[in-house]
Amino acid sequence: MIQQSDEENGIAENQQLIEELKSLRREVAELKTEKAAFQAQKKLLEHSVATIIRASPEEEMLKATLQDTLDVCSQLTGAQKGSLFLLDRQGAVTDSILTQRETALKERDRLIGCVLAQGLARLGIQTAPDRIDRRH
Repeated sequence: MIQQSDEENGIAENQQLIEELKSLRREVAELKTEKAAFQAQKKLLEHSVATIIRASPEEEMLKATLQDTLDVCSQLTGAQKGSLFLLDRQGAVTDSILTQRETALKERDRLIGCVLAQGLARLGIQTAPDRIDRRH
């Protein structure tokens, strides 16, 4: 039986410590991601409760909740911009919710037009007639 030298034992221990360190770093990264998700969920819940308390009309409550949801989603994904469009039964935009809240009305209309003409929303609107709930 050949015994390992002190140097070989030291190298093996160092490699084991390096692997443990890598594992701990991965675990810390996962915990940070989970913490961010929980904080975002907490923020969304707080905003939703505050919205429910202060909003009287159902439509305004829905819009405020959707705005909070869009803000949290943008924060979680790191998106710089985001938008939600409310459509009527014919697929026409009746309202929009943007991450850029302070956007001037003309600029808002231009942004909506661009997203509807060139963005992912165009695909959603094109397929919306197949997915609209017509039970009402």
